[in-house]
Amino acid sequence: AFPKTLLLSTNVNTWVNTLVPELQKREKLVIILSSHSDEVFLNNLLQELNRESFDKKEIIVYGLSPWLNLEKVDFQLLDILNFHVSSPYFINNENSEVGEFQQSFYQELGVFPQPEAFQAFDLVNLLFENWIKGGNIFQENLDYFESAHFLSAPYQFKKVKTSINDAEKWQLNRNQNVMILKFTGFTWQKD
Repeated sequence: AFPKTLLLSTNVNTWVNTLVPELQKREKLVIILSSHSDEVFLNNLLQELNRESFDKKEIIVYGLSPWLNLEKVDFQLLDILNFHVSSPYFINNENSEVGEFQQSFYQELGVFPQPEAFQAFDLVNLLFENWIKGGNIFQENLDYFESAHFLSAPYQFKKVKTSINDAEKWQLNRNQNVMILKFTGFTWQKD
């Protein structure tokens, strides 16, 4: 059976009635937090969840990708509470290709690359590889193409279509791949 799952926002009034009774049970609990902007709220909630989980029950917390950049959160609590985030990218600093990209980027621009630079590198490589394979109309078949090497984001496109006069028409491609990262050993890892 799947564990009980709760979706919580920062509005305490909306979740107190559902969270407190679930914390009193001994069952495994998955909590999905929809807010990412209030670090004080997050710290307080994590401390309360830690008190409830200490030798009592397993709690797993899922959040949003902006939490990858939190600065005021107690990272020990993230580790204890099996904290996860969804993210469009993951940069594995132990990968030698990532190290080479960082070094080249730094030598060229004098700053270290941000995650967006890795994503742009991956996307441009994917588009050029597929342009070479598929010609000038490659984007119409992008959902069938794959690239072997990504530094941060494995793209997997799907066509988005609209209906006009009972006929479907391709409108754009959207990346369908989202990674789940887990905070473990005081660092983010792919789960």
